[in-house]
Amino acid sequence: MTLSKSSAILFASSMVASLSNYLFQFMMSRLLSVEDYGGMNALFSILVIASIPAATIMLVVARYISVFNANGEEERIISLYKNSLLKMALLGAVCLMPFVALNG
Repeated sequence: MTLSKSSAILFASSMVASLSNYLFQFMMSRLLSVEDYGGMNALFSILVIASIPAATIMLVVARYISVFNANGEEERIISLYKNSLLKMALLGAVCLMPFVALNG
């Protein structure tokens, strides 16, 4: 796939997502009260802030996998994948526990 074709697909996908987000925000502003709409946007903001470390970890793992792949080190890719999956699952479980405890 050429760079221009990939860029066009990425641009079109981003535009569809942005338009969908705009329509969702517009509909929610009409359907929810002012307090509920503010609460919804506050939760979205917290979600975006919380996703920054996950995105950083994903970029680092992708970089190492691409280096290992370029060097033909498939065993290291499998090891990195398994270790990162295990550690992220444990971290996710630890982060989920307070929410489960406070919910019930």
